[in-house]
This record gives sequence, structure tokens and C-alpha cells, in this order.
Amino acid sequence: MRFLGSNLKTVTPAAEPSRTRYAGHQDAGCQTSDDDSWLPGIAGAGGDFAPNLQRQIRQQEEVIASQREAIEELRKAVPALEQLVGEQEALIESLQKRLYASSASANGRDVEAAFEFERQRRSWQGAKQQAIDRARKAETVKRRRHLSVGLPAKAAPQKASSTPSRTLHEATWHATEHIFASKDKLKKRITHSLAGLKDALDRHDERINKASTRLPDTSTSGSSSTTLNQPQSRSTTYRAAVSTWEEAEELTLPKEMWLHNAGGAIAQIGPLAVAARNLKEQCTEMEQTLKTGNAFHVDKYIMTRLGHHLKELHKQRQSVEARLEAAFVHYNDVTHLSASAVAPRMTRDARRYDQGLHELTTAEPKMLEAVNELIEKLANTGELTAGEVVEVIHDNRIKSAKVLRALPADANATAAANGDANANAATQRYEVSVWNEFAELGHDYECGFDTRLRVELKLIREQIYANRKHSQVLSAHANSAWVRRQAAAGAAQTGGVQADGNAAAPTPDCTSLEYLMLLYYDAERTLDFLESIKTQLEERLNDQNYIVIAPLKGLSRAVIKALEKYKGDYSRLTDLARMTVGCSSIKWVLGTLRAIASLQSVEIILIKNRLMEQFAASATGGYRDLLLNLRCAATGHIFELQVTLMPLLAVKSSGGHASYSLARQLKLFEPEVARHEGALSERVLRGVASGLIRALVCRSPAAALTTHFDGLIKALSSPSCAVTELSLEGCDWPDGRGLHELLAPLMRLGDLLTKLNVAAMNVEGSLPEEFFEKCTRLYHCGFYQLPNLNGPIPRSIGKMQDLHTVWFTGSSFCGELPVELGQCSSLERFWVIGNKMSGAVPAEAFAPHRAMTELGLSKNDELYVTTEVKQAIEKGVHPKANLMWPDRIVES
Repeated sequence: MRFLGSNLKTVTPAAEPSRTRYAGHQDAGCQTSDDDSWLPGIAGAGGDFAPNLQRQIRQQEEVIASQREAIEELRKAVPALEQLVGEQEALIESLQKRLYASSASANGRDVEAAFEFERQRRSWQGAKQQAIDRARKAETVKRRRHLSVGLPAKAAPQKASSTPSRTLHEATWHATEHIFASKDKLKKRITHSLAGLKDALDRHDERINKASTRLPDTSTSGSSSTTLNQPQSRSTTYRAAVSTWEEAEELTLPKEMWLHNAGGAIAQIGPLAVAARNLKEQCTEMEQTLKTGNAFHVDKYIMTRLGHHLKELHKQRQSVEARLEAAFVHYNDVTHLSASAVAPRMTRDARRYDQGLHELTTAEPKMLEAVNELIEKLANTGELTAGEVVEVIHDNRIKSAKVLRALPADANATAAANGDANANAATQRYEVSVWNEFAELGHDYECGFDTRLRVELKLIREQIYANRKHSQVLSAHANSAWVRRQAAAGAAQTGGVQADGNAAAPTPDCTSLEYLMLLYYDAERTLDFLESIKTQLEERLNDQNYIVIAPLKGLSRAVIKALEKYKGDYSRLTDLARMTVGCSSIKWVLGTLRAIASLQSVEIILIKNRLMEQFAASATGGYRDLLLNLRCAATGHIFELQVTLMPLLAVKSSGGHASYSLARQLKLFEPEVARHEGALSERVLRGVASGLIRALVCRSPAAALTTHFDGLIKALSSPSCAVTELSLEGCDWPDGRGLHELLAPLMRLGDLLTKLNVAAMNVEGSLPEEFFEKCTRLYHCGFYQLPNLNGPIPRSIGKMQDLHTVWFTGSSFCGELPVELGQCSSLERFWVIGNKMSGAVPAEAFAPHRAMTELGLSKNDELYVTTEVKQAIEKGVHPKANLMWPDRIVES
């Protein structure tokens, strides 16, 4: 019984996990997108999710699992406990029988019972006699002590007069009561333990159910990744990761392993680079000291000792430089391995982002245009200055432009200046020059705002995106704290006499840690007001949207971002305080913008519209959202509000964010890393094979294509290759190698490939039908100045819904123009000048393209167009289109 009771004391209900206000915040030096790790992870469209909630749910599920295991163990122990209780009850019954038998024996009714009674009587009699002897001995000692001090002796204890039968009855009933008491205690402990565990389970189940009402069904989620930075039990974290890793087809290792591995490779370089520079300076100083010593004939002992130190410094320097070189090699290896790990996921997610946005825009026609128009009205305001670099939409792309001048105010603005309330002065127009490139063989390459193909546009202010980066201004509270600190520091220097607290004191330098601390002070105060803003937005939106206030940006990430992007200027950090609004549809994105515009507690500073079709999402891994910089009226602090679409966030939360974090950490999105223009080499081919280089451009015989042709084909065939742009123009194409050898790996790339140019080379072959069936996402397709490239234009070209430019000039294409060209809904430029095309130009191929601006059909001897088709095409294409007709125009 004692052993059982001691075990039962250890069975207690598990403690509930603690709660924090902003649970889930983890500060890591190499954290995500612009530290987007706080964004809610959604497993499916139409739900909301927050990482802190997900983390708490995972903790609770683990606690519940452990408690259920304890209950199962206790339930398994119940039969043994019941058996023990049964044995105790049998013992009680046996003792009772013996009690009755002893009574019968005393009355002479049962010989066997009388014999048992006699044995018990003798046993009890012996025990009683021993007790009497001990009592008598104690009484004798007491008498001697009393006599030694002259005190009257106490009476001797009286002899007990209890019968053996009475003694046996008392002992038996005492044993029975003890057993019953033990049984009751056992039942109470079991009942209490089971009730405690059941209550704990009920509380956790209630919390899980309450949280689950806000979450979508995750049964259809495609995510199977296990993250190591989630709060899991020590005994299951890596076992769960290995279980996922060994069953996955593409996932080589958990992304967190790659993240920390990359972080270690980066962290290794810094200290070694600093040590190498310091040793270099020490060597230079020591050499100068020796030179000066020789000039002044310093003692030989001193000079030789300095020479010894210089040799030691050179050894240390060589060792550190060797370690630094090894660190750079390791970093390059990690970069390529990491790129090969995330490239397939990044490219797949980019397609899923585009597909998700396309489905939303299809389901809600014209809604995205309404969002873009509202953003232009809210954000594209204020005067522009000549020479300012802005962004405009040109050729269906966002491009940089330089403001040339403000055009004279029109009549509408003049009326507004004269006091006409119905006039709108926002129609101020500006003339801008768009950044462009001039790249043509035989001419100098030019790029910028003032090339020979200068493009000038006249736009109203709402069509010009200034995207000015605003700086933070410390609040009055922060400045007061700085003034008091300055006064206290001054008093300490003057022996306790404090300076005037109201005296003017400069604001701390924006590159100092004092400024950063005060900026965090303002950001932390702003979090309290974000709660009020959240409440106001929730009143204006419905339950299909969610609003989450993020924890403050990690300090290490803030320092790194300021150093990398703003040259250490902490005032440029406008995302220390952040919140996000998740919308189930574009309609609610529009509603969110209207709700924000109606708030009196915030001021809209900047809106980055990454939802518009013209935005190049390659820098964000394909992810799209709205980023707003808002100034809190109460604190003056600028915070960031992100408006995201749940279907896109579902892709990101399924594991794409980890890939993006790793890619950003290793600068995989930077143009100088992802794009290579020049000659081929082993390093370049390794980058292509690993997915590190995603744009490859070779434009001269110096590209060494003949030497590395097999290596290029192998690199393009790599499973981790993620090339989206390939240009081979004027290179040294190897003799005897056909075009099909290049097209085979490109067709395996499939819809990853968006731009292809093969030009000015001795290439033989033709375009197969399956090429356009595989590479369905081509935006630009060029096969020009290839005299030995023949055959018809494949009719499968009609499947290219994204095809914008077709450049087939100066080759030997033959046959009729495919009617399926009319199905290329995005076609704007089509050139087949100088080929061997034949037959009549079909009106169905070009008349439907209202956006077509260039059409070149000349210099094809067997190709002709009828006047009727010519008129139909002229009416169908853009009014200012550049049309170059075949040499033969036949009357209808």
C-alpha cells in the first residue's frame, strides 16, 4: 500500500502553456522578408492563420498527447489496482471468518477454529507480556529517580485486565478498518487523478476547438514540411523532421537546416575578413617601423626582434587569409547547394502565385482595376521636381522614368485655382523620359533615360508613382527622454549640477544606437494604438477578413537591414511596427483600402502596389500584396500595414516563405547573382545547374559555346535548373550539333521559360510542334538570322497565351502563316521579315489583336495579302501600329 500510494502521488494534471501578448515572436539574425515571418500561415483559401496561434495549438496538441498517454498508462494500471483491491477485500473476509471462528472456538463449537484461536491467543499473550515487562521496567526506573531526589513515588501501573478474545477482536477490526481506509484512499487518488487529467484535456480541447473555428480546413493543404523552429517536444522535433524528410520526393532537408547552414557560412566570413584586414595593417605598420629603424640605425637587438614579430605577423596573416579563402569557397558551395534545394519550390510557387491571382481576377472582373485606380488617387499625389526618378507603366511593364518638367496647368486646374469647387486641380501633367535600352548588332549599346530611342510620355500626376522613401521623426516623448538623458550626462560631468532640462539638445544621430532605441520606444508605443486601429477596421470589414498585429521587428534584422539598404540610417526603417489584413477576395482588398482612407487616426504616406499585373514579382519570388506606410497620428511613428490575399498567402504559408527567406539571405534574387551576361565557364554552368543563375545571356563568339556546349546541355537538364531567360546570339555554335539538342532540355523546363533568343548562328533544324506545347509561358520568342533554320511555324503557337513578341526575321521559315496566331491573346509584336513564307495572310491571325503595335510580313516572295484582309487587320490592330505588308497585295 505504501508503494502504491507513493506512485499515485506523481500523477498530476499537466500545466497549461503560458500565454504572452505577442506569442510566436522570435528574433533571428537571418530572418525573412523584410522579416515577413510574422505573417499568418494559411493552409487554404478563405481562412485566417497566425504563427503565434499555430505555435500555441501545436504546443497544446503535444501536451494533450502526453496527457492521453498518461491516461492510457493509468487505465492499464486500473486492472492491477482492482485486483489488489479484490485481494484486500478477500483478506478482510478471511479475517472476519477468523474472528467468527475464534468466537465459536471460545464457546467450544469448532475444534479447528478453537485451535486457531489458541494460536492467536498465545501470540497476542506474548506480545502483551512483552509490553507489560517494558512498562514495569520503565516504572522501576522512574521510582529510582524519584527516590534519588526525595520525591514521593507514584503508584505502580495497574495490570491490564483484557481477555485474549477481546484483544483478538480489537486487532481484527483495526486491521479491517485500515484496509478499508486504504481502499478508499486508493479509489479517491485514482478518481482525483483521472478527473484532473480529464479536466485538463477538456480545457485544451475547448481551446483547440475555439481556435479551430477561426481556421480553414487543412486537410487539402499541400504542405508536408516540418519546421524545426516550431515549439515541439525535445523528443519529437527531429524525429518528425526525419520522418517527413525520408518520405518526401523533392524536399532534401528541412528549410531551417539550409537557413542556419547559410547563416553559419555568412557569419564565418565576417570575423575572418576583419582579422585579415587588421593583420594586413599591422604588417604594414611593422614594415614601416623597420624601415624607419634602419634609417636611424636602431640597435640590432631591437631591429631583429621587430623582424621576428614581422615574420610571425606574416604567418598569422597567411593562415587567416587561407581560412578566409576556404570560407569563401564554403560560402559558394552552400549557395549552390541551397539554390538547388529551393529553386524547384520557388519556381513552382511563382506559378502558383500567378495562377491564384489569375483565378481571383477572373472571378471578379474589373475589381483589380478599381483597386489600382483607388491606389493611384490615394498615393500618387504631391508635386514632382525636374530630375526626380519615378516609375510609370509603359509597354505593360513598370519602368523607371525621369521627370523632365511640369507641363502648364490645364483649364481645369486654372478653374480650381480661381475657386471653382467643382474643378479638380489634380490633373497636373508632367513630361517624363522612360528608361530604355538600345541593343542592336553593329551599333553601340545604350541604356538610360537619354538613348537614341528616347521615349517621352506626358502623364497626369495619378499615373506617376513617386515611391519616395520617407524617414522617421522621433516623437516628443522620445525627444524629451533624449533631453533628460543629455541633462543627466551633463550633470554627471559637472559634479552633480544638472543642466537646464529645457535647454535645446540635438536629436541623436540617426546612425547611433541611441536613435535606434528611441525609435523602438516610439514603435512600442504605437503598438497600443494599433489595437484601436484594428478595432476600427474590424468594424468596417466582415468576418471573412482577419487582422493581425505583428510583434516588433527583430532587433538584429533591423540593424542588418539598415546597414545593407540605408547605410546605417535607422530613420529609414518604417516597418518596426507592423500589422496585416488578410482578404478573401479582391473585393475586400478594395474595401480595406477604403476603410483605411476613412480613418482619422492614420495618414497614408506610401502604397507599394505589388498586386498590379505590371509589377515584376521576380524580386519577391512571385509573391504579391499591398504594402502601405501609414503614420500614426497619436505618436507620429510610421508603421507598415500589409494587405494580402488569402489564396496567395496559402501558397506562402505552405513552405514557400522558408524558400524565400533562404533566397533573400543568400542574395539569390539580386540581379548580379541571378543573371549572367558574358562567356560560359564551369562556374557559370554550375550556377545554371543549381538554379542560382536564372537568366543566361551570351552574345558573341567569345562566349565559348563550342567548348561548353555539352556542359550547357547538362546544366539545362539538371532537375534544379530554373532558367527563365536564355539568349544565345552570335555565339560560336558547334559544328554538327542541331537545334533539337538545345530545345530538348528547354522543353523539360516547360513553363519556367519566359524569354528565348537564338540568333545569328549556323544552327540547323526546325521548330517541333511539341516545343510550344511544352513552353507555354513564353513571353518573348526569337529565332532570327538563322539561315539554316527551316520548316513551318508550328500551329501549337496558338497555345501561347502570354506570348508578347515573336521575332522570326532573316531565317528560312516556310509554309503558310498559322491561323492559330489569333489565339495568342497577348500578342503585340510579330515579325517574319526575310523568310520563305507563302500563301495568303489570314485575317483571323492578326485582326483580333487590338493591342498589336508591330507587324512585319515583308520580304517573303510567296506571301501575299488581299485588300480586304489588309483593311480588316488595319481596323483590328492598334491605330498607331507599325505595319509592314508583304510585297504582293492582291485585290479582293
